[in-house]
Amino acid sequence: MKYSLKYGSNTLEFILPEQNVLHFINVKQIDAKRENRDVLQEALENPVAAPDLQSAVKKQKLTLLVEDATRDVAIEDILAVLVPHLKNAASVTVIICSGTHDPNLPANQRIKDALQSAFAAQGIRNNKILVNDSRNVEFDEYGITTIGNRVLVNRAVNETEVFLTLSDMKNHYFAGYSCAVKNYLPGICAYESTEYNHALALLDEA
Repeated sequence: MKYSLKYGSNTLEFILPEQNVLHFINVKQIDAKRENRDVLQEALENPVAAPDLQSAVKKQKLTLLVEDATRDVAIEDILAVLVPHLKNAASVTVIICSGTHDPNLPANQRIKDALQSAFAAQGIRNNKILVNDSRNVEFDEYGITTIGNRVLVNRAVNETEVFLTLSDMKNHYFAGYSCAVKNYLPGICAYESTEYNHALALLDEA
């Protein structure tokens, strides 16, 4: 029987014997009914089991963790809706969570430019924007996990009172799914911590 799969911008067709196929699952095509910004605005105005964002960050030292340019995130849409809610923070530190990726990717500059423009538009001056460099910035040890991993975290977060993490969420072939947690490890951790953590995927019991 003939099957087809999307591959990049193309479609691959192939034939499999029917006795080798238990079930073929097609991805459901969903047409977006609303714009990203409208959905985000509604979510921020109607928090679930949490205080509203403006109250949560008021007079607090906020650290905003943002994915690097290797992730396909609609950063401009997010910032347009999010940043007005951050005006009452005592300070805003942004770390672009590059993990072990190259921190000097040219596309990371686009993210920095978008952040600077969004802050300027809202008059947020007490801010700084950093890119995590897993090999060359200073890290502090926050402890050792039960499996022996030294948790080495970017020193820039030491005075943080509130974390806000921007992340996509999708299936992951090792972890099952990826989510905001990856902005911490590997996002703002040292190479040593990430190497130890990721090596666990090679264990038989993983």
